Amino acid sequence: MQDKHKRSRNIKNLQIPKVDEQIWRQLRPKTKAYDYAIQKCQQEIATALVPSIKALQLLKEKEPNVQQLREFVGDIFKSLANTITTTNQTRMDKITRDLLPTYKPICEYTPSATHLFGDRLQKKLNKLTEQKTQLTTIKSTTTSRGHF
Repeated sequence: MQDKHKRSRNIKNLQIPKVDEQIWRQLRPKTKAYDYAIQKCQQEIATALVPSIKALQLLKEKEPNVQQLREFVGDIFKSLANTITTTNQTRMDKITRDLLPTYKPICEYTPSATHLFGDRLQKKLNKLTEQKTQLTTIKSTTTSRGHF
């Protein structure tokens, strides 16, 4: 998308500002990773703004080219939808890193408009809790029998 809709040189605001190198070297890896994730999001939004500007310029014309306008609007939609997907994936990655190992496998990407880890996560959590309870019961039963 960036190759198709290049930023005009006279539009400075659509550039992603860089951190000064001396400052960057002092940052912790976690802060750098966080900043990088935000930069990616900013870049995707900036990418969507280029066809938005082109579409607005077209609308200023007395008789705008409707086909070209449709193409720009379609590209805007694709770019913003991709931004949402990428941002959700970044959120999931960051959250999953902090989870206990037991929970990591059930927190996989499942598209959902309302829940970051999918609409069926609660069922998966309930099943995991049930399995833990069964394991605890088996362990306590085995331990209480004693040794031969």
